[in-house]
Amino acid sequence: MMDTEIRFLRDLEDDLLEVASAEPTRLEAQAHDRRRTRRRSWLGAVAGFIVLAFAIGALAQSGLGGQLPSTHPAAAFSTVGEAAAGGGGRAAPVYGNIPVPAALPRAQNREQALPAAVPSPAGSTPTDLSKIERDGTMSLTIPDGSFEDRFRKAIRVATTNGGSILTSETSGPAAGSLTLRIPASRFDRALGQLRSLGDVASSSVTGRDVTAQYIDYQAHLEILRARRTVLLRLMNQATTIGETISVENVLNDVELQIDQIEGQLRFLDAQVAESTIEVDLQEQHAAHAAAIAASVHNPSLHRAFDRAIQGLLAVLATVIVGLGYLVPVSILAGIVLVIVMLVRRRGLAAT
Repeated sequence: MMDTEIRFLRDLEDDLLEVASAEPTRLEAQAHDRRRTRRRSWLGAVAGFIVLAFAIGALAQSGLGGQLPSTHPAAAFSTVGEAAAGGGGRAAPVYGNIPVPAALPRAQNREQALPAAVPSPAGSTPTDLSKIERDGTMSLTIPDGSFEDRFRKAIRVATTNGGSILTSETSGPAAGSLTLRIPASRFDRALGQLRSLGDVASSSVTGRDVTAQYIDYQAHLEILRARRTVLLRLMNQATTIGETISVENVLNDVELQIDQIEGQLRFLDAQVAESTIEVDLQEQHAAHAAAIAASVHNPSLHRAFDRAIQGLLAVLATVIVGLGYLVPVSILAGIVLVIVMLVRRRGLAAT
């Protein structure tokens, strides 16, 4: 009986020693599991934060795009004395000791903004103020062996209609292209003459109405010219060097804006006065060979790499936009949470 008890005690001692020796390993494993769980929690929180930022950025870019400021070219011109031209009731600016009076009230609509150079007397047909840019493209399939002759005829279409050749290019003896510059009044006639050179494989005509932009430029130009007149009068009234320099600086800015708008008007006039027609000529066998070549598409690794970079940058940009919204909100939420915890802790301490 005594031997059995001694053996039992020895076995118990061995078990306790084994458990004691394994306890540090168990505690270390538990600590490792806790650290791994905490690390996963932090990674999950960061990943969720980034996903949420991407979602907010995507919504901001798609839903707030229409609220961005207008990029109309006329809006880029700074004005002198905005209040003097009806700028929301602000006080008129003062240069030196000379207040700049209202140069010209801003037009309430485009009809009032029309320059006096386009009269519309009673009983006469109103002048057509429309400004439309027209451009065309055409692809022609011509009989075999006729490329040189049809190419010369296409050039003749431009010259007989008072136009010119902007660019010309040939691809071997059976294909080529031209870019014709044709007066707008002869645009339709030139298109018809070009269609007669061969079978039309494709054709398109595009137009862009720049009437509103043209009238806006004219209205701004009239206002700036009136301000220039006022500033020139103020130059004669200046009595000190400081007043003269101040008015002269503003006058230079107005002159620069006038030159810019006049340049834009000249550019629009040139674009409206003449149209562009791009013509592609191909003989039948050349067109067939080009169609076969186009059907064989070799993927471009360079293009794929560029698209991958563009996609990466687009995602990063969206995440950055979302962070711009999410970070301030998170900081405010953290401050509110800290305040609530402090108040609750003080309440528990008071009880």
